[in-house]
Amino acid sequence: MTIESLLTLYKIPILLLVFLSPWLAYYICIFVPGTKEEPYVLSVNLSISAFVAIVFAGYIAYASNTGGWGKLGKEADILLLLSAPYHVICSIILAKKRMPLSRIPAFKFIQGLMLMSMVFIFLSWISNRIHLYFFSYLPFNSFLIILAIVLLIGYVGYTKVFGED
Repeated sequence: MTIESLLTLYKIPILLLVFLSPWLAYYICIFVPGTKEEPYVLSVNLSISAFVAIVFAGYIAYASNTGGWGKLGKEADILLLLSAPYHVICSIILAKKRMPLSRIPAFKFIQGLMLMSMVFIFLSWISNRIHLYFFSYLPFNSFLIILAIVLLIGYVGYTKVFGED
């Protein structure tokens, strides 16, 4: 079963899960007393959020490279596309209401994954657009500087995910 068939067969349950899981985690934290459990409940929700964001970034990179943004706008399901940023933003806002984000174990991991996914989308976009005439508009050393900055952002994301505290 591919991700496409999964998203077409189970569209409504997936949308309900994505739209309701931040609120479910928030209300679990309200109703379950004790601060020992809250970071882990919020970490599970933020981990689901990270997975949704990775699938979203991969889909955007794949779809923009195979058919362009016009095809993406015609064929993509808008609710599924909007649900990923909603889930990430809503999860972070609700988690921030409950406790400081630095106390949630999965937050630093998610920050790193977001940076790495943005770099992945940018690099996949630029690798599809580079042709010989590209360097007539942009000097090669400027391109290398831009590429170095993007790779530095990706490295910062990598160290947030896999680095020491």
